[in-house]
Amino acid sequence: MMFFCEFSIPFLIYSENEIQYSIELDVTNQLCPSCSEILVTGGKCARPGSNSTEPTKMTSGNMGQMDTEKAIKAYGKNYRTALKEGGFADRDKKLKAFESRLREMYASGNFKRHNIYPTIDALKVYAVIAMCLEIRSVGYSDKDTIRIVNKGFEKRRNFFKRIIAVINLMPNSFDIARKWNISDHEKRVKDGSITYDYFNVSKDKVEYSISKCMYIEMFETYGIRGLCKIFCMTDEFAYARLSKHVRFIRHSDLSDGPACHDEVIRKAG
Repeated sequence: MMFFCEFSIPFLIYSENEIQYSIELDVTNQLCPSCSEILVTGGKCARPGSNSTEPTKMTSGNMGQMDTEKAIKAYGKNYRTALKEGGFADRDKKLKAFESRLREMYASGNFKRHNIYPTIDALKVYAVIAMCLEIRSVGYSDKDTIRIVNKGFEKRRNFFKRIIAVINLMPNSFDIARKWNISDHEKRVKDGSITYDYFNVSKDKVEYSISKCMYIEMFETYGIRGLCKIFCMTDEFAYARLSKHVRFIRHSDLSDGPACHDEVIRKAG
């Protein structure tokens, strides 16, 4: 379970004689203070023309996340984009309703109970849940809700597409994915955010089955378990762009099934 389009990505570092890579860049923990975009290597804002080099101070949460008011402001920008792309009228009114709902959710006992896992950015998960609840409240289906919410994060997803496209050109792209999965598994087991039925690794394959996931539990707490697919789909999003050397098979996921069962396989040739 990578989720590496939204939370962590294999970030590349180049040298003349070799390609080195790090598997541990948590992009959600480095936000530009002027535009709320992610910071890339060296602390340089990813937004063209930005001169910002210092990340926003993160003050709350187990991951050293931004405080809740800054989160409401930052994710409010994503929600406004989603509303605009979705063709909604009265966007200012809807944005205020989202901010009010999210503020209440951050102050809840549920958030305190869920905001304890170092590998999960509960601020972001709760913001996405709030977006889903707001959009569903006006009659949209789960499929359309996911489509609209994803529009709000399109700029960030496009950034990841470019990075993944570079990884896809590398002959060791499967090895990067394999190493990332091993590292992620160790951290998820350590903090208890994910329960694996099994996690099997060989030279050419990673296969696992997950029976419990705190992302799912957060969505289920608010009665929208199926909409957690918005996070589950990030694996498919990423692996679909690593097609040269990696084959990804998803047999099922927890948003609508009893387990998340995935295979990550090295392509021959």
